[in-house]
Parts: sequence; C-alpha cells; structure tokens
Amino acid sequence: MTDAAPEGAPRTLRAGVIGLGWAGQQHVAAYAADPTVDLVAISAMEQHLLAQFGDQHDVPGRYQDWKQMIAEADLDLVSIATPTFLHAPMATHALEAGLHVLTEKPMAETGEAAAGMVEAARTAGRVLDVSFNHRQRGDVAALHQVVESGVLGKLYYAKAGWIRRQGIPGLGTWFTKAASSGGGAMMDIGIHMLDMSLHLMGEPAVTAASASTHAEFGPLGRGGGSGFGISQVEEGVPFEVEDLATAFLRLEGAAPCCWSPAGRSGSRTTCATSRSTGRRAVPPSNGAETPPTPSRSPSGQRSRASPRSSSPRWARTAGTPVRSRSSCRRCAPRTGTSTTAPSRCVVRA
Repeated sequence: MTDAAPEGAPRTLRAGVIGLGWAGQQHVAAYAADPTVDLVAISAMEQHLLAQFGDQHDVPGRYQDWKQMIAEADLDLVSIATPTFLHAPMATHALEAGLHVLTEKPMAETGEAAAGMVEAARTAGRVLDVSFNHRQRGDVAALHQVVESGVLGKLYYAKAGWIRRQGIPGLGTWFTKAASSGGGAMMDIGIHMLDMSLHLMGEPAVTAASASTHAEFGPLGRGGGSGFGISQVEEGVPFEVEDLATAFLRLEGAAPCCWSPAGRSGSRTTCATSRSTGRRAVPPSNGAETPPTPSRSPSGQRSRASPRSSSPRWARTAGTPVRSRSSCRRCAPRTGTSTTAPSRCVVRA
C-alpha cells in the first residue's frame, strides 16, 4: 500500500488488473487514462497480451502469476476480469491482502460464493465493488433523476429486457460451461437489466422470484459470433447454459418487476417503469381474491365469469392448468384446451 499523500495533495491510487480479455482491456484503458490512478501492474496467463498492453500503456509490472502480483506490486486496488468461477477466490485473496477490489460481473458463479466475498470485504474493512457500469450511463442517470423528482408519481411496475439476435459470447469456451460461468444469458447481460431496474426503483428488496430458462440455439452451435474476448475454443464442449431467460419478481412494497433479460442468440435493451398518480394499479399482495372478470368460451363467445382462486389472476403457480383463451394468452396455444404452464405464468391483461 502506498503512503498517505501530503495534506492537500492529490491521492494517486496504485492499481492492478487481473485478466486481459475484452473486459480486462477496458479496465486497463480506463486506469491508464485516469490521472488519479497509476496503473502499475497487470496479470494474465497469455504472455503476448502482457507484452501488448504492457507496452501500450507503459505498465512496469507484468505477471503471469496473479498471487505474485498482489504480493509484490504494492497495490491499493485490483480489478478482476477473469472467468466467473475465479472471481471469489481472487477477490477474497486480494481483500485479505488489504486491497480494495473491483470485480467484473457476474459477482460469482453462486450466491454462496458471492456472500463469501462480501464477508471477506467486511472482515478486511476494504471496498468490494461489482462492475455494473450500465447504471452509470447518461440516459439511466437522467431517468433516475426523473424518478427521484416524483413527477411520475408512485412506481408500481417495471419491465426490463435485453435481446441479442446474434451474440452468444465464447461458444465452446468457459463462457458456455455451467461450472465456470455460473449461467448463460441471465448471468451475462440479464443482470445488467436487473441492476438498472432495481437502481431506478430505489433498491427494493426482492421478496419472491419465479423464472424460466431455455437453451435453443447454443446447443445447435448457433447464435455465436459476437466478437468478444480471446478465450480458447475447445472441441466438443457441450453448451451447458441458457440462451434465453425470463423472470418475474415480487418486490418489497408490492411493486412487481417483469424481467426478460436474456435472448442471447445486434442487441436491443429496454428498461421501462410505470407510475401512477391516481388509484392503486396493482393487484393486492395479501392473496385477496380479485374480482371475477368475463372470459371467453373455446368458441369465442363471452361467458359468465367464474369464481377465481385466492391467487392473483396475474400469477399462477408452476404446474397449474391454465385455460388458453380465458387464463393465459401467452403461455398456451389458442386451441381452447388446457395446458400446463412450465413456470409462473405472467398475464398482464
């Protein structure tokens, strides 16, 4: 750790970066361009990348052993931009060595591993941050100011999504292995949308979640070609993660969030919130019966309403039969027959 700067003098932080794939290269370039940071060390297994980016940014310390870098480079902070399964052990080691840590998303491959990182930061008294950079975007900052101003009224619903028509990163690399990545589209781009949504909504606690995942393109070797990263492709590696995910979250204060983050298979991002200055516009959260509504028979004729169960009509538990025309126009074919919802069925009508 560097000595404290004289009073009134600017504080220069000594930074290091572990991992020189696409994400790591962004960290290196940002540190090199920041006058308050001195990029003093980089670490990667690839010797040619160490030479390339070390020369490009005049980095004196170049290490193939990241533990050696932490021990010798006299760092204040380190960025971790490695495969997901390495985030927790690397972050924990750096925190225990007295460094502040900025890790790439996703934070870790499991919730348990992430919780261990948080505990290590608290024990060491150091900063642990996760690179959710999209919340720093100008449009998100502007929308946050609008939300905070109160001009939109009370927030009651949010919907977010990110769709890539073509762009599964690293087909045949660690990116598509469940053990090393922790997941597919949801863990890669979906968490950005979730972070932005919760940020805009004031960081409410999530009280319940329901999700469904699919892998339709990746197992066929389709949907790749994003151009990200330099990870080595291995022959015969199975596609073990999802290429589409959708989720429905119940949040503290009864505000639902419909999260369809992750068609990873051109990109499109959406993040919309709804507020109301009038009457309450969400179903009751206490399980009270909702008023009966007219339904249609298989022939298309409007019929008398039938009593509803105690579950809100916009959410049905996994495995419950749903009538295609009267209950769920999204999840079942419009044949008038019953089907079984593969996961929680969200009906916005």
